[in-house]
Order: sequence, then C-alpha cells, then structure tokens
Amino acid sequence: MRRIGGGTVSRLCLVSALLLSTAALAYADSLTLKSAGAGTSGLTYDDVQIDRIEAGQIFFSINGDERNRSVAQIESMQLDSEPAFNAAETAYEHQQWSDAVDQYAQTLARTDKTWLKDWLSPRMFDAAQRAKRFDAAVTAWIQIAQSNPTTAVASKPAIPPPHDPSLDVAAGLLQDAANNVTGDGHQAILDLLLQVQSARRDTKALQAVAGSIVSSGTDDPAAIAVQIDAGLQTAQTQVSQRQYDAALATINTWASRIESPAQQAKALLLRGQALEGKAAADPSQPDLWKDAALTYLNLYVHFPSGSGSEQSPQALDRAADIEAQQLHEPQVAATLYGKIISEYKNAPQADEARQALAQLKSTHD
Repeated sequence: MRRIGGGTVSRLCLVSALLLSTAALAYADSLTLKSAGAGTSGLTYDDVQIDRIEAGQIFFSINGDERNRSVAQIESMQLDSEPAFNAAETAYEHQQWSDAVDQYAQTLARTDKTWLKDWLSPRMFDAAQRAKRFDAAVTAWIQIAQSNPTTAVASKPAIPPPHDPSLDVAAGLLQDAANNVTGDGHQAILDLLLQVQSARRDTKALQAVAGSIVSSGTDDPAAIAVQIDAGLQTAQTQVSQRQYDAALATINTWASRIESPAQQAKALLLRGQALEGKAAADPSQPDLWKDAALTYLNLYVHFPSGSGSEQSPQALDRAADIEAQQLHEPQVAATLYGKIISEYKNAPQADEARQALAQLKSTHD
C-alpha cells in the first residue's frame, strides 16, 4: 500500500486505473462512419477505433468488438484528434476541392496512422485532379502506389502540358519516392517519373529514369524507346566524329529491340552513313560501298511512305550517289534519282536529284 494525497491505493487499483487510462488513449480518436450501403444508409458508429484498411474493407472496433465494412460504403468519417482531416472531409463533401487538398495534405504529412493515409490518399488524389493541382495529385498517388500498386498503375494523374511549374515539383517528389520505395510500387513510380521527365523535356533525366527501368529487368516499351533514342543519338555523334566502328556497334546493341518505324528508319540511315564513312576511309574494302548502298535501299523499301519515310529521300539520294560515283552504275543511279523526283517532289533532295540526273544524262548521252 502507498499513501497518495492522504489516502491509500492498492496495487490492483493502480493497475486498473492505468489500464483504463491506456484504453481511453487508444479510443481517443472518436470516429463517425456513415454507411452508404443499401439498406443501411445513414448508419453511424460513434466512439470506434480504426484498426486497418485491407482488401477494400475497413476494420474497426466498438468496445473491443471488431467489425468491418466495405470502404465503398463509407460516406464520411470524423476524427476527434484530426481537425485538419475533418476540415478536409467537410470541404470534400461540399466539392471545395482545393481546400480539401490543402487539409488532406496537412493530415498526410503529420499522421503516423497507416490506415488513415490509405483512406485519405484516394480522396486527396480525386480532389487534386479536380482542382488541377498536379503536384498534390502526385503526392497522393505516391501514397497509393506504396499501399496498392495495382490501383496506382490503373489510375495515374493526368500529365500537364510542358513547362507547367508543377512538373518540376512532381519530378522531385517522384525521384525521392523512387529512392525509398521498393517492390511493385517502385516500378509504378518509375513509370510515372518517366512520363513526367518526358513532359519536362529533360533529356538527361529522362534517359536516367529509362536506364533505371531497363536495368531492373522490366520490359517497359516506353523506357526501352527512350533508351533506343539515346543509343541512336550516341551513334549519330559517333558518325559525326568518324568513329564508324563504334557507331555500328552502338546500333547493333539496340537493333533487335527496335520496333518503332521511325527508330528503325533512323537506325538504317545511321548504319548506311557509318558504312559509307568506313568505305571512304579505307579504299581496300570496296565492298563497303555496296553494303552502304544496300542499307540505304533497304530503308526506302521498308519505309517508302508513312511513319519512318522521312528518312527515305535522303537514303535514296545517298544510294544514287554511291551507284553513280563509286559503283559506276549510271542506269541504277538514274532510276533512283527518278524515284526521288516522282515520289518525294517536295523533299529538299528532289532539286538535287534533278540536277544529278541532268548531269548523268549529259555525261552518258
């Protein structure tokens, strides 16, 4: 027995008082749930303890009795210890989207309740989308990606146009998340970051993200396309620096993975330029001229029109020049110049082809 304030209290009473105090703290967040389910509309639960949200269900206890309801049935909730959250719910109910976003964001930043983050993040995401606040939508979406990657992949925030200031903020948020989130959520975050960096037109950052995605072993077409673009840019630089073998090796690295017609056409053009450069640099390998001309012709044959055909006039022009000047096939060259004139009359190479064709005729008549 111990004397406290002039009275005596048994150890049992002290323990009982402590347990009651702990229980009161556990239930300090008084919660009101209004079920919108059929037949139970307007049903309210007071003085409950939320335990978790799992598989589309919200689990809570009333006087120690655990119950659960579908999250889809929950119309609103109020938490005694979360005034910002309560304000957000009220604003959301009244479609005051920007105010709801601000209060949800404040709650998300301060709370340590995982279930509360899981509950408010979809609502914050929805409000941010409606308020056209991309950076806030990304903040909520990152939380969703951590708890439910499948949902996050199925519903990504709408990307704003280039130069929107919120893109820079979002890129920072997503990069931080990518550095800290693992598993499927990590992959989802990288995929959205790739889209954001593309909208920002930050080539270096875009290539870095694509590299991370590709190196993770994920066969993501968008990331692979970015990597291929980077590879083709490297090959173009190597050709301009007369590093022809290096350029051919770079093209071969990505050749089997190129699916885009535009990228395939560009790769063929660069291969032709590298072979042509090698032939000019090494007279001991005359067959390289044939290989270069054939590569250019393959580009035209596969992409005479439509996507990828932008490179065809240039490829035909180079093939014709090689046939005329290196392989001494004036008739073949004349045919190719004629194709440029008739099929690509608006291309810059058309005028050059007319002049070259006229010169061929004057030389061989």
